[in-house]
Amino acid sequence: MSGDTPPPEAPNPEHPEMSHEDVVKEKEDAVLQLLDNLASISRKITETKAKPSDIDLSTWDSTYQGIEQDVVKFSTHIGICGDTGLGKTMLLNTLIDDTIDIAPSSQQAACTAAVCCFQNHFLESGKPKFKAKVTFKSKEAVEQELASMFQEMKDHRDRVDMEGPDEITRTEEVRFQEQIKVISGWSGLSPAQVKELGLSDQIDQITSCSQSADMLFNLSEPNKARQQVINAGNAQKFLREVTPFVGSVSNAKRGQLRWPLVELVKIWLHSPLLSRCPGLVLVDLPGQMDALDSRSQVAREYYDKLDKMLIVTPADRAQDNRTATELICADQIYDLEASGKLDDNSIAIIITKVDQLDWEKYVNTEADPDSISPSFASDRNLYEEKSERLGDLQEKIVSLKAEDNGCPEPISGNCSSKRAVQDSSQPSPELTQAMNLRHTLETEVKELYNRCLMDCIQSRSKGSVEALQAYFDQVRNSARQTEEASTVLAVFPVSSKAQQSLTRKAPMDGFPSSTATGFTALKDWIVQATLESREIQADNILYRCKVSFDAIEEWAIDKPRSPFQLPRASKSEIEQVLKGTSLELKDKLQKSERNLQSLMGRLEPYKAIKNVADDPAINGFSSLVDKFQRDIYGSRLHWSTYSACIRRQGRQYRTSHKPRKTHCWEARLYGHYWARKAHIWNFAFTKRLPAYFVILAKRAGQSVSHNLHTTCNIDSLPLEYREAFGRVAYKGYNLTMEHQSKLIQAAARFRANINKIRVKSRDYMNEPMRKGYIEASQHHGKGMAKKQIQTMHDFAVKEGDEIITSIGAKVSDELIASRKKLLTQYKDMNKELIDNLGKVEAQVLKQLCSGSKHAPDCAAEVKELRGSLINDIKSWNEYFDSHESKIGSIRIPPCDEKLLADAPEEEEKKKPKKASKGEKKPRKAAAPGKKAKGKAKKPVQGDAKDEWCDGSEQEESGYATPPEEKK
Repeated sequence: MSGDTPPPEAPNPEHPEMSHEDVVKEKEDAVLQLLDNLASISRKITETKAKPSDIDLSTWDSTYQGIEQDVVKFSTHIGICGDTGLGKTMLLNTLIDDTIDIAPSSQQAACTAAVCCFQNHFLESGKPKFKAKVTFKSKEAVEQELASMFQEMKDHRDRVDMEGPDEITRTEEVRFQEQIKVISGWSGLSPAQVKELGLSDQIDQITSCSQSADMLFNLSEPNKARQQVINAGNAQKFLREVTPFVGSVSNAKRGQLRWPLVELVKIWLHSPLLSRCPGLVLVDLPGQMDALDSRSQVAREYYDKLDKMLIVTPADRAQDNRTATELICADQIYDLEASGKLDDNSIAIIITKVDQLDWEKYVNTEADPDSISPSFASDRNLYEEKSERLGDLQEKIVSLKAEDNGCPEPISGNCSSKRAVQDSSQPSPELTQAMNLRHTLETEVKELYNRCLMDCIQSRSKGSVEALQAYFDQVRNSARQTEEASTVLAVFPVSSKAQQSLTRKAPMDGFPSSTATGFTALKDWIVQATLESREIQADNILYRCKVSFDAIEEWAIDKPRSPFQLPRASKSEIEQVLKGTSLELKDKLQKSERNLQSLMGRLEPYKAIKNVADDPAINGFSSLVDKFQRDIYGSRLHWSTYSACIRRQGRQYRTSHKPRKTHCWEARLYGHYWARKAHIWNFAFTKRLPAYFVILAKRAGQSVSHNLHTTCNIDSLPLEYREAFGRVAYKGYNLTMEHQSKLIQAAARFRANINKIRVKSRDYMNEPMRKGYIEASQHHGKGMAKKQIQTMHDFAVKEGDEIITSIGAKVSDELIASRKKLLTQYKDMNKELIDNLGKVEAQVLKQLCSGSKHAPDCAAEVKELRGSLINDIKSWNEYFDSHESKIGSIRIPPCDEKLLADAPEEEEKKKPKKASKGEKKPRKAAAPGKKAKGKAKKPVQGDAKDEWCDGSEQEESGYATPPEEKK
């Protein structure tokens, strides 16, 4: 299956036997070693009274503190997503540690009422093994949710009085009563009191008078949330204390808390998997189809923070497109496509409960014969044949035992003393042979059973993933006009129950090892999924630390100056030569700056974001709003459901009557807007731009290497300078690798930032839509649903164009601002690199031309500090000397340079239309040798062209920057 992920190529040419995980671990160990040394140096600097004149220790220390903070902040979030009751929490427990249960789990109901984040806990002597930080919602937020619920309750009852009750409205009434019991459980008020206060709009009394108000709420500042820390020394105690904040079961006597009180629970504990992946955060999300809207909304909002996703679906559920839509909605697929997560193996499908699969029933009723492996038929025939033989043999053994015991045939009761005599003697040869044969047959039957079960699990999983992939392709291709998508999802059939049984040394039939339970492959996938971000982080921190270390090392060791001294008169001549090499490097980096600016100007999909008059998102807007009368399957909504969606202002609503369905107009509008833009956005911002930053990093390394090599070999420089510079050239390489890692980080931050811009477009749409919902909610009386439908239609026809175009304008403005920021950052990084290289050159020149062989600053405190740092410096140098070949240099991610080839965007492949009056016509280029008419535009410099840019892609207006940014 696709879950068997092949190991990546070894990235270290000097140690080809090392896997990618080994190399990343080596780098992370080096980072920890270097951070320990720098921490020791920082402490000594903080404690000293020394104030040397030749280095700013306070600036150095603040730089180190910034690096340390970045290390703490690093994380990779992998979310476990899916509907309630699918075994998500049990899966999480097994992933974290299959010997303990640390998260609440139940087969009967939703057990995760809040987002739970699990992180590794570095154990220290005397500190508890388990820690949790519970973040409550603010008092104001809780009151808003309660007010919304009671308003729904009042509206629902008023409308039932008008329209009349039915089975659906009665089911909704039961839901309200259940929610009142939930509130009663944590507030300590009786259900009657809660109901009375809520329906009389005295929500404040429910929160203020609750039995745990002081613990739950910040009563003096209702808009601020409280936090509570839980510590425990063992898993059982910790689970008891954290369950009230996480689990769904509400019991007032036990002090258990539920909706809508808890926002987030962060849990720290030691775990083999978490410790194997530094920075890994496993996130257990409430089911997005949860009956309680607030819990579902929390789950959906947290999706945007996830780096990877594990989508859970059980093996005992038939897979089809309808089931797939319950696992992940269309708007989420557009989000995944736009962010590039459907291209970089960021999603895995977890098939749970495979131990419950009855393979004999599955083969006879559900399985597609073509999906079963060719060997299955022969295995099944052998299994049936040997099982029958085993049954016959068992009867024969019973008969032989009866004969040996002196009984003519197996009967119940005592066979007198003769049996006791025979029992104490050896069995007959025939019985021994039969028992040996039985043992052999039992082993063979068990092995055949396991093979048949594994074949059926693989077949069942294949069917599940094919249904999901077909659904993904259907959604992605429904909006594409060219290049059909083909989704490939990793799939892992697992049994949490079998894995935990295996840990207890009581393996279940069919699951003799962790490989069979699926957890070996799943854990390996999780590890592989974190390696890229971990290596980028390790490179970034390692070389930032090395640059800081270079600065303090040179100062602390206080090496004698070179025995060679140059006359001071030669200093200006040398500076002039060095200035020339610096200008050459600067020109190369500025060329890259111009190319990046030009590329980014062309990448922004203006036509896809700033909609034109015939954009389908505009033309189909009113039609989409009309379709809100029906669910996504085409079934007409009950009047109470439609009205509930109006009250929720388009946010998620889950019906209580069966079959339960979830309606989220907000998601349908968001998906409608991004359907035709997700692929273009992905190509531009998560493929082409990061690919070019990889090229920028490579070229920066080549340019600096050339600069350093040139400086060491310029004949016009004195030999003494060249030799002295060669001894410190490693500092230049460290600066280069720091610069390269910063470039990769900058591209990653930009990618994350533009994804935030895309997600914010949901709010840009919700704000103007609220006006329509409010207008529709004003209707009362009989026939109210028809009036609401008409109001929503009229609003969509009147405001649809403005809503869509305003979103495009806002998104485009934010893109421009974000792009400007990135360009500024890139230019600043280039300037910083040139300045730092210049400092290395200047320091060498200063030493050779100073006329002194020793450092001028010899104060007693300074000498003492220098001496105290020697051991830290020696420790790191010894470590690095022994590990340097394994650590290697910064690993720049590979990129497909075809992405940078001249290729029109999808939206630009259509036949161009005539420019509208509001559009500025491009000025025609002048013929060769003739002067262009009108005011001359500043030309794009010729050296802005590059291997991927021959100038043909420059905008017709002549701008390297889009006109929207020109002032």
